[in-house]
Amino acid sequence: MAGSQNHDKPSGQGGSPRRQALRILEIHGQDRDGVRFLMTDFLPNPESEKLLELPIALQPIETGQRIEGRIPATTGFQQVSTVGEAEIGVWEMSPGSMQDIEADEYFVVLSGRGKLQILGSGGFSAQEIELATGTAVRLKAGMHTRWDVTETLRKIYFTL
Repeated sequence: MAGSQNHDKPSGQGGSPRRQALRILEIHGQDRDGVRFLMTDFLPNPESEKLLELPIALQPIETGQRIEGRIPATTGFQQVSTVGEAEIGVWEMSPGSMQDIEADEYFVVLSGRGKLQILGSGGFSAQEIELATGTAVRLKAGMHTRWDVTETLRKIYFTL
């Protein structure tokens, strides 16, 4: 199902929630459309602490991403690697709101809190996902979303 959450954590993996969130990206998985993905060794030393400290310059969102009556957020990203045509990076959003049309993406929240609302359009089912450290999400190209962040949100993403 589009945008479904994955709360599975590798068995026997300890450590901080941030380290566990990163490990989710290190395991094999398969989404419900049969797309196989594998994310290992995409950084020389994938340590969540380094990803949390990565400097990201935040910029105001575009006018078309603003939601009337809500505080607009600022966002920024830092690409850290590529795998073929895919991009791996860290994205951050300040407290506030925005709307977007998504690309094909897997992500894991490294820090922060918020809600992601997937709007019921374009053949996608409406969903609301609570975002917190360790939340893993699959977004599909063309999904219309609304982001409401209450605590600066940082995620590691893999776009297809």
